[in-house]
Amino acid sequence: MRVTLPIVLILCFVFAQCSDDDSTKPPLPVPSDTTSPEFTWTIDTLYGPVSRCMDVYAASDNHVFVAGRWDTFDSTGEPDYSRSGNIVEIIDGEKHLLRVSTSEGFADGNSCFATKAGDIWVGHALPVQRTDTGWVQYLYPGPYFIGGVMAIWGREHTFDMYFACGEGIVRIRDGVVSQLIEIRGNPGMNFFDIWGMEDGDVMVLGSRQNACYLY
Repeated sequence: MRVTLPIVLILCFVFAQCSDDDSTKPPLPVPSDTTSPEFTWTIDTLYGPVSRCMDVYAASDNHVFVAGRWDTFDSTGEPDYSRSGNIVEIIDGEKHLLRVSTSEGFADGNSCFATKAGDIWVGHALPVQRTDTGWVQYLYPGPYFIGGVMAIWGREHTFDMYFACGEGIVRIRDGVVSQLIEIRGNPGMNFFDIWGMEDGDVMVLGSRQNACYLY
């Protein structure tokens, strides 16, 4: 009995542990589906191989704007820079190449934004708005647009637009241009994105010395 009892106890302990382990062992996690079964991605060069796409904004399911630069060519294959465009407007799948220039001349389109009310904004050297009578540029008595307009965001229910620029953050409200964040007060800062809430804060993303900052 002195030999048998410890062996029996050990066996019972092992069996009990195995039984407990099997009953409490959590089920294996089910891998998540990382595919996109609802989307079919296609590549569109828009207007030829010589292109640069910088920003895209969908005003609706069938109305999309793309900012960048697209150079066209003449019949001999040479670039025709007089017909280059910096905005592509896509309506119901039909593409339209637009050329938006300001007092600073023609430049690549850095950013674009559209509101449900139909306001179209383009950012390159200056912020430009498309109206019923044509394109209207906005100037500010200061160097805050130096470096170009890199990102645009606006509120749908008010004429309140925000622009992340090379020299700071600029706001246009009811046609009045005002500077909000001055980059000279943030040495080395480069603002490159902006977004916000309809009834809340406006968030700005900038970088300095390979580090990102959210204002």
